[in-house]
Amino acid sequence: MSARPAVSIIIVTYNSLGVIGSCLDALTRDGEPPADTEVIVVDNLSTDDTVAVLREHHPWVRVIENDSNAGFSRAVNLAAAHAVGRHLLLLNPDARISPEGVARLSRQLDSDPSIGAASPVLENEGEEVVILAAGHAPTMTRMFLHQSGLSRLGRRWSALEGHYLFAADVRAGVRDVDWVSGGCLMVPRDVWIRAGGLTDRWFMYAEDVEFCLRLRTAGLRVIIDAGERAQHALGGSSSGVEGSVNTAWIVNLFDLYGWRMARTDLQQRLWRAIVLAGMHGRLWWFRAAARRRHDPESTAAQIRRFGIYASALRRAPLTRDREAFSRWL
Repeated sequence: MSARPAVSIIIVTYNSLGVIGSCLDALTRDGEPPADTEVIVVDNLSTDDTVAVLREHHPWVRVIENDSNAGFSRAVNLAAAHAVGRHLLLLNPDARISPEGVARLSRQLDSDPSIGAASPVLENEGEEVVILAAGHAPTMTRMFLHQSGLSRLGRRWSALEGHYLFAADVRAGVRDVDWVSGGCLMVPRDVWIRAGGLTDRWFMYAEDVEFCLRLRTAGLRVIIDAGERAQHALGGSSSGVEGSVNTAWIVNLFDLYGWRMARTDLQQRLWRAIVLAGMHGRLWWFRAAARRRHDPESTAAQIRRFGIYASALRRAPLTRDREAFSRWL
């Protein structure tokens, strides 16, 4: 390995035995990563054989064992403090990207200092309608467009794009967005240091959105490179953390809006009302669809899932420690 690798790949594991092997295998050529790449895995006190398998079958990985399940942000920040690469690639253990893809993102950052974060198109395996974990800031308007379904028209009229983009919205070349998923996100190390890394406000979920919005506030670009694809086994990196239906994403997004974007309680209440109205609209649609379709089990699962999301959001407390985005870099 060179004195200073081009990229330090940071992976956080927690009982990730079923997925970490394929993630690491995808990063290698002939069993090892490229010479200009280092891989750091922080394990959040797994109770399975994740660490043992890493040490036995992937000796080129630097393993840091946490003494507790510290959550995603704290584990990433710990790894970043040990990383020496010019760029940092945050990668979920259930995501796969090739060495060529890693090199391509690195070249993007090297070629344009205005880019603060770059991501490939991260595709969720097995989804018929591909919603990307990337898009616009979670304003009331963008959340309404997503929850109402109007964001499906965004591929024709960009003003109708929602908080999440569809894969069809990212057709070719480089696309500027407000945020991308921390499941496969590359950041120049100097930008990471100036930004102060990820907030540890939440155990997991929403920290990547907040980080990217912080970069955008500082005048840096956040991009998706449509010429590079990565695969994500949806839910594989967080299975077992919150049970079969994980509500942290919507509760934390609600808190993010209240903490960093809303100026008053009323604005945060309106945000919640808009999202709840959209969720109840989807519940109505699912119930109507259940009467027409011959797959009641699948429809019942959707009804249960959105019902749990809505219930969790309804119970979530308002944020009291408001702190608007400022120019930190």
